[in-house]
Amino acid sequence: YYCKVLFPFENSLPMAFLSSLSSEDLSCYNRTVIQSVKVRSHFDVLIWLRGEMQRYLPHDILLAAWGDFRSGALSLDILSELAGVRSKDSSLSTIRPLLVQMFAHWSERWSAACCHQYPEQLVSA
Repeated sequence: YYCKVLFPFENSLPMAFLSSLSSEDLSCYNRTVIQSVKVRSHFDVLIWLRGEMQRYLPHDILLAAWGDFRSGALSLDILSELAGVRSKDSSLSTIRPLLVQMFAHWSERWSAACCHQYPEQLVSA
């Protein structure tokens, strides 16, 4: 099962979404997208997430997990400015149950709204 995350307006009119933003919101949105293109390293991601992206995804700690959630074969990255909260200091075996639970919660409620299934041969091509 492979997912592609969609933009909120992919199946509707992008102009309707954009026209609903104030000029300040639109400027902030544009700056955030432009700044994302400059991300080249793990540190760049952290800086980008701590900037104006906070407006859209407020957080102190960001967990990024990928892999096979059904079998628990996962990889993890932790982004945080908090002292001692780093990927290298974390134990995947300790965090895995939380990640699997969060994925199950997301799958039940949101995956149909923002994912498509693709045959494996299309993804690996």
